[in-house]
Amino acid sequence: MAASMVVGRKLLKLSSTLVFRAQEARLLSSQVSVQEDVKYPPIRGKYPPGEWPKNEEDMHPDVCWEWYDKGQEFRSLPTIQERLDHMESTYFDKDYGVHTYVYPSLNLSPNSLEFQQFVTKTALIEGMPNVYNLLDVQKDIDYLTPLLKEKIVMNTTLMRRDKNNFISKRETSHEFIKDIMMMVITCMGGKYRHLVESSLNEQVDIHAHWNRYKVERLLPQEKRYQTYWSPDKITIKPSHSQYNHCFLSQGKADLLLRTELPLPEFVSMNDELSTKEYPPFDYFPNQHRTRRQWKKLKVSPGHNFGDPNSFGYLAVLNSNDDKWLTNTRSYPRGVVHNMKRGWGMNNMFLWTVAQAHYQGFNSYNNITYPFTSQGIITDGKRYTFMAYQLNTLHLWKDDAAEPLVNLCWHKDNQKLYDTVEDGEVKGFNEEVCAQLLKFFLIRPAERGYDLRPTLPEDSTDRIKKNAWIEDKVEIVEEVEEIVFDES
Repeated sequence: MAASMVVGRKLLKLSSTLVFRAQEARLLSSQVSVQEDVKYPPIRGKYPPGEWPKNEEDMHPDVCWEWYDKGQEFRSLPTIQERLDHMESTYFDKDYGVHTYVYPSLNLSPNSLEFQQFVTKTALIEGMPNVYNLLDVQKDIDYLTPLLKEKIVMNTTLMRRDKNNFISKRETSHEFIKDIMMMVITCMGGKYRHLVESSLNEQVDIHAHWNRYKVERLLPQEKRYQTYWSPDKITIKPSHSQYNHCFLSQGKADLLLRTELPLPEFVSMNDELSTKEYPPFDYFPNQHRTRRQWKKLKVSPGHNFGDPNSFGYLAVLNSNDDKWLTNTRSYPRGVVHNMKRGWGMNNMFLWTVAQAHYQGFNSYNNITYPFTSQGIITDGKRYTFMAYQLNTLHLWKDDAAEPLVNLCWHKDNQKLYDTVEDGEVKGFNEEVCAQLLKFFLIRPAERGYDLRPTLPEDSTDRIKKNAWIEDKVEIVEEVEEIVFDES
């Protein structure tokens, strides 16, 4: 009896197992029939799309994917303000910021021009771009030249009359340059509408940051520390093994002129000049007064975000500064010229980088068109002219992956006039006058392509502010005439 019960239990257990397996087989077969068109995620390659450094010691493939994913993350943000806030608050320690090199825009260290060219990846070109030679503005220059001479005589007379007053040379030269700008805007505003519609700012701070290749990171980008209780908690991620470092800088311009449309391209990004060689640099940045500090990132081209005049037109730097003269008095003339050249180049670089950020680009999303701006360094009598074109923000890549170079044209230390005697300007330089006025008379123009290509089509930043204002519609209300009984 007991044996038959044991056999019955075994048969019952076996039958239940067979039934379960049959049900499982039917379920699997139904799932296979339903999932015949299963799509698996794509297999990621070793490197993301695009050009990337191939030397794994400089930049590990995982790091390349990290930069690429961050770029896609920025592209998913619909507005520029969200991207700026995301850049300044997300990837770095909220209390300390980022361990960055604080790069001085005015570097008083002698023989630092090549270092500044390397950090900004800028090639210097003597002369001016060809676009100025194509300007047909000789009649306007002939009209403005007597007015400019009159301004020079007036400024010199006021300086001699008020020489005993406590007015610095910087203030007098600042007011002189401002008077010239206002004169050109007033006299030529009817013909050159961009002058009337532009925005003029004084004493403007400019902020920008970027990452530069071939500068080793001595500390990881993320905050890491070791405690007594958890000495083995430190882990070095692949993102720390990359051969680039963050730079942060602040510049200041005496006068800034901004327009709604950008200046024309000086040269095409496909031109040979855009891949021109620049000086290499193999020294540590500390050798040129560039120190590492914990700083919070900031980007500002000198105006609030949302201003319709968001493209840089002309920046004026005042070299008639007591501090400047005190620090450079003992230097040879050639060293001082290089300092001024580097000063102007750095400020133009910072200005164009900040403008690019305000159009939706950053170090993760490279610019798709060049940013161009003009600069003048002057004390009222001597002038250094500069024209800058920003071709790339991917300075954290090597030259093989990113061959484009930023360009800076310059004409150094040219004297506008010699002296003023008996109410007349002596030794007036017509060529310097023509170049000065051409910087105001070159017209901004439509580029013919999307200036904010990384923004979604439905982004609110693509809508002009005046489009939010409803058009006034005149409503004519007919009132029934009331006829009074005069009887």
